[in-house]
Formats: sequence, C-alpha cells, structure tokens
Amino acid sequence: MGIRVFKGYSLWDLFGSAVTLWEFDMPRATVAADADYVNGTWGHKHNNMSVMQQHCAFFDLDGDGIIYPWETYRGFRSLGFNFIACFVLMLLIHGSMSYATSPSWIPSLFFAIHLENIHRAKHGSDSSTYDTEGRFIPSNLENIFSKYARTVPDKLNSKDLWHMTQANRNAFDFFGWMASKLEWGVLYILAKDDDGYLSKEAVRCCFDGSLFEYCARMRKASAKKAD
Repeated sequence: MGIRVFKGYSLWDLFGSAVTLWEFDMPRATVAADADYVNGTWGHKHNNMSVMQQHCAFFDLDGDGIIYPWETYRGFRSLGFNFIACFVLMLLIHGSMSYATSPSWIPSLFFAIHLENIHRAKHGSDSSTYDTEGRFIPSNLENIFSKYARTVPDKLNSKDLWHMTQANRNAFDFFGWMASKLEWGVLYILAKDDDGYLSKEAVRCCFDGSLFEYCARMRKASAKKAD
C-alpha cells in the first residue's frame, strides 16, 4: 500500500489497484469529489445542478427551483432543529440571500431564493471550497483538514473550527466573518459525532447536500421506530 502524488492523488487499495483524482485543483461542476470519492457521493444524483445548487436544493421542497422561507423552516425542522433555531435561521438566510439571487432588480416580497443564481450569494471569508460559479474545488476541502485538523486526522473539533474561521477572515468583511461562523456552527451541531468531532466525510457531503438528505432520512426512520 502507498500513496503517490502526481497531478492529484493516486490511492492504492488492498488489491493494488489505483484510483486517481487527476487535476486536484480543477473545479468540479456537479460532483463533490475528493481523494476517497473521486466520483462524488455514491448514489447522490446531481440533476445537472452545480455543487452549490445541490447544497441548497434540499430546502427546495417542491422542486421548482425557488426556495421560500417556509420551505427553509420546514427543511431545518426535518433535520431536528427546534422551532426557534429554525425561525432564526430562516430569517438570516432569506434576509441575506434573497436579493442576491433575484433575477430582477425588484426585491421579492416573499424573500425567495432562486437556485439558478445561488452562486451570487457566495460570501467572503469562507474556505473557498466553492468557487464564484458554485463549483467544488477538491484541493480546498483537503486544505481544511490538512491545516486545521490538529487533534485527529480528517476530523475537526470546535476549537479547530474556530481557528479555521478566524484564519479565513478577509479584511473588513464583517458579514463574511459572521456568516462563516454561523454556517460551520450549524454544521457542527448537525453532524458532530459522539466525541465532538466533525468528519471530513460529513463536511464533503454537506457541500453537495447529501448530508441533509441522510440526516433527514435517519431522523424519520428513528421517529417511525419510536412509534
């Protein structure tokens, strides 16, 4: 077994075969690929959406390409957040992103978010794992963990997340500072394990939205068993 680096990562499995992720810095339009999942999340359909669009599509409950505040509220409820957290997140998300994604100069009276233009809502002081077109950059996902996973490889605790969001701050980008901490804080609450760590796999799946689908499905299954 061994790992060879050349224009990307070559991983040798137990049988000696190689899986190669070529051009590791090349943005992926529709899949959240990394060294372990070169074709993205297994079984996750991209539906010809960018990775950033897929990240948000979970909250588009009727699949019409437009996310309304009540859909965001219901989406977070399905993930297990209480009604107060859901309401606050709904206000923050739609208040900050609706106009940026609007296809018109006239603001939406319903504070709708348009998936087609979601890349316009990308803020600064982030990890740059999404580019300005909403594509996924594998090398920047790897950078998160190679730089900040200081206790356990490929896992982040709350202290690591704080250091990362502090290091990613752009000068005078107050909105980006707060947005980044909020996003990573919500993800940490949603996907941390019993030891308080956020895994690389959970983070990667968050970027393409498959984490939300998984968490909602598991919560629904647990509710059925309880009944």
